Amino acid sequence: MSAADLLRASADETIAPAIDGYVLPNTVYNIFETGKQNDVRTLIGSNSDEGTLLTMPWPIYAIKDVDEFQASVRKRFGDKADEVLELYRSDSDNESKQAQVDLSTDKLFTWQMHTWAQLQSTTGKSNVYYYIFDKGQPGPSRFETLGAYHSGEIVYAYNNLDKVNLPYTPEDYELADRMSSYWVNFAKSGDPNDDKLPFWAPYDAETDQVMTLGTKLGMIEMPRRTYMNFFDDYESELRSSFKE
Repeated sequence: MSAADLLRASADETIAPAIDGYVLPNTVYNIFETGKQNDVRTLIGSNSDEGTLLTMPWPIYAIKDVDEFQASVRKRFGDKADEVLELYRSDSDNESKQAQVDLSTDKLFTWQMHTWAQLQSTTGKSNVYYYIFDKGQPGPSRFETLGAYHSGEIVYAYNNLDKVNLPYTPEDYELADRMSSYWVNFAKSGDPNDDKLPFWAPYDAETDQVMTLGTKLGMIEMPRRTYMNFFDDYESELRSSFKE
């Protein structure tokens, strides 16, 4: 097996914390599900194109064509593969590349953060503030085509656009100013809101509203609800299988 094959194989493995009985007495999901988490106010979220940084730029990870994508889905998801391929359509090579990005984004990031928000809002008493960052980086940059990629929000959240040599627009600077204000407010009081910013409502699993941070800023319905429903069911079946 080549080095590239080894890297791709390792990327397919599940990354999970070790349950040592001390730091983690149980799985993170079970801890939150039973209300045994550290019940503190939380600000969490993910980016709309997390998967691009993990797939498109790096040939050792990127799917080459539709056949390879569909084969990888069937290998990973087994009897759920047809359902996955219906959700993440891949009728052409170009579609398969986007499907890989969307699947990676939802499985590794969006579902994790959405589930965290749902569990905290259900079993905890402290508010959780949940966002989806949806702003691509301006060009010229090798990241320009990656959309709202993994870690792309950091320079905005800490208002550091002046540290990056890119042609940011007034819209970028306004977003950075508002995001950093939310972050500072939360650090000071556990609430991102003040009387100058658009209101950021605490997450409620019943209404499933999230804060979108991008070209638009405000509360919206969870945009990946259908995909989250699939992974809710899929992960639930996995947890049940481990109990048997």
